[in-house]
Amino acid sequence: MTLFKRKERFFIFSWKYLCSILFIFTLTSCGVLFGDEGVFPSKSYDYLNVKKVENLKLPDNFLPENIKDTYPIPDLEFDKIRSDEFIVPRVITLPSTSEKGSVLLQRLGKNRWILVNYPVSQVWPLITSFLSSNKINYSWDNDVEGVIETDWLKTSLDEDTESETFYHKYRLIVTSGVQSATTEIRVLHSHSKKIHNDISWGEESSNIDKEKNMLNLIAASIANNTSRFSFSLLAQGIISASKVSLLYDNINQPYIFLELPIERSWASLGLALQKASFKVIDRDRGEGIYFVTRVNDREEKKEGFLSKIFRSSKNSTIVESSENAYEFFTDYNNNGLKIRVRRSSDLTLTIEEKLDLLRSIKNKLS
Repeated sequence: MTLFKRKERFFIFSWKYLCSILFIFTLTSCGVLFGDEGVFPSKSYDYLNVKKVENLKLPDNFLPENIKDTYPIPDLEFDKIRSDEFIVPRVITLPSTSEKGSVLLQRLGKNRWILVNYPVSQVWPLITSFLSSNKINYSWDNDVEGVIETDWLKTSLDEDTESETFYHKYRLIVTSGVQSATTEIRVLHSHSKKIHNDISWGEESSNIDKEKNMLNLIAASIANNTSRFSFSLLAQGIISASKVSLLYDNINQPYIFLELPIERSWASLGLALQKASFKVIDRDRGEGIYFVTRVNDREEKKEGFLSKIFRSSKNSTIVESSENAYEFFTDYNNNGLKIRVRRSSDLTLTIEEKLDLLRSIKNKLS
């Protein structure tokens, strides 16, 4: 019995000793095998030691146009290194969950469109599914923007007389929205007494009511089927780049570039200022300037019952100091709108302050 206990103790001791050796070996083997000085060193940071070499020299009988860099490094015209002292900018609030994935009907003047907060590759299958479910034949072009044209549809509406037969054709234009991962859908309508192929599409529909009706049907279909999103590889060719970007000019001054028509750009900027907690004091459409003041965070908070009773009339108004007054001035060319900012007073803004103000409205532009 005693001999059996000794063997059992020896076995337990040997097992513990073996486990300890294995544990120590496991801790050190990673460094020995895969460390910087190990048998198999990691190459994750080798790019930090890469040095620039001379350009490839080609013989005279080779054309240099056929040789291109796979990963070209752009040349910077100026230095964007920040100063030693840097003030952390205010955190930009993220869009609420109610805004994400929403389907909105937008209107500016005579122009109407659907805004969907999902990329074109996800919205495209829902559009084609809507057309297929309603037995509407269509064809589409996918070069730059997704253009869908329906076949001629015979009217069945009461507004058309029984003695005459009308045919209707719709043109759906699907493009990326102003912000990245958004989609805009526009609809044009045309009608004719006979079927023909020589249609000259203009900027406006032949019948505004039918355009509005088709927009409402498409918007309702997408909103009711957002849980059935899928991806379309065929829609990858549609331009999906954002139409708003934060850039620098040749003297290192930041500005926002908004790639939209002039009327929509101006209206979009005014709406973005309101969403970004700016109060528009005045505007000069001819000069392209918005005069605004920035609302402080404490002024945005909802006041309680007691604070409303005991507050003074002096505190009930927003103090529009010169330090809090800004001018967003714009310059439009054929490509889009450039948006810059400055103080209304003689005080100047640093680059960091300009970036803070421009970023606050960049994500609100639509």
